[in-house]
Formats: sequence, C-alpha cells, structure tokens
Amino acid sequence: MLPRRHRGFTLVELLVVIGIIAVLVAILMPALHRARDQAQAINCRSNLRQLTLAVLMYVNENHGYLPGPRAIIDPPGDLNNYVYTGAITQADLRPTSTGSLATLGLLKEPRVWLCASDPRLTLGIQFSYTYNGRLIVQPGHDGEDNPPQLTGPLLRKITTFRDTPRDIIFAEENTSTSRPAPINDAFFIYGDVTDDRHNRSAQVSYLDGHAGQIPANVDLYNDHAYFCQ
Repeated sequence: MLPRRHRGFTLVELLVVIGIIAVLVAILMPALHRARDQAQAINCRSNLRQLTLAVLMYVNENHGYLPGPRAIIDPPGDLNNYVYTGAITQADLRPTSTGSLATLGLLKEPRVWLCASDPRLTLGIQFSYTYNGRLIVQPGHDGEDNPPQLTGPLLRKITTFRDTPRDIIFAEENTSTSRPAPINDAFFIYGDVTDDRHNRSAQVSYLDGHAGQIPANVDLYNDHAYFCQ
C-alpha cells in the first residue's frame, strides 16, 4: 500500500488566507486604537483628579485661597521665547518642582502633570495641563467679556465661586502649532482653546474635584457657556 501524500497549500489558498488576515487586521486596528485612546483619556482624568485634590489641599491650608497658575510653575509665564524651532517655549520646559503644589509638598509625583498623548513629550515639556484664566478674574466680574483680573499672586478664594461642579480649573490646551494659540505657558487664557488629542476632545477637571471631558477648540476664557460662576 502506497503511503498517503499530504497536499500542501496552493498559492491561491495562501493568498486567500493572507487576504482574510488582512481584513481582520483592518477591522480590529480601529477598535484597538479606540481602546488605547480611551485608556489614555481615563489615565488623563486620573491625573487631573490628583492635581485638583492637591489644589483643594492647598485651599484648606491657605485660608480658602486657590493657588493660581503658580500651582504649576513659578513664574507661570515669561516672554514666551520659543525654543526647538518654535514648537515650545522656555516656560514649557520649566520644572513643575517650582510650582506651589510641589514646593509645599502637596504633590510629589511630577509625572502627574503629563498626558501620555501629549505630542510634545519628546521635546522635554514639563506639563500638559494649564490653569483656567477665568479663575483669576476679579470677583463680581465673572460674567463679563474682557474682565479685570487679579494682580499680584493671582490668588482668589474658592468660596467666591458659587458653582464649583461646573467651574473648570485645569484643561488640556491646544498643542498644535498649526492652530491658533498653541500652549506656551501655565495660563489657559484669552484665545487659548482646548486640544483634540483624545478622540477630538479634551480632558478637564473642576473645582469640586471631579474630572470630565469637553469638546476640542473650546475657548474657556471667551465662551460664555464655560464662564466660571
């Protein structure tokens, strides 16, 4: 009796298998990207909750005053001298160890300031979130366009805000130089808008301590729907 010969795959069969694998990869890759983006967004909100908890600790230890943008870096801005061919500024490179949350020992892990989806990470930036400029408006002028701002250390009492669950403190500011007003200091103010790095949305945190998500391209300082109250 002759031994049975095992027939191998023909070229056509191999091409069919390769085609099926390619189709499965094409179907699965978008889902995998969405899952990764969702995981990074969740991590970002965790960062923002930790930052806001540190701010609330600062408030408890400093007679009810919010720390202002110096919570992030000190000084919070400068002449915005761009480095690395205009991608970032000197303020972007200033260590968060200079900020009041770090110097007072309220926040010990500097990586909490960084979003894993921030495209500037390889350039050495030190923070991915900025301080809402509406929190340094003088009390009594919250509903105004171009309101007067606090002077000096830019500190305002948290009790002067009546709706803390909707008042944003930290937000992901636009990082793209192809859009207006890319992030250049610790202020989210004037023409600054939210970034789109989390599936065309941005992560933010609120004065009551929770974090959430809002659309990209929101101008927190000039959009009445986002004015602090």
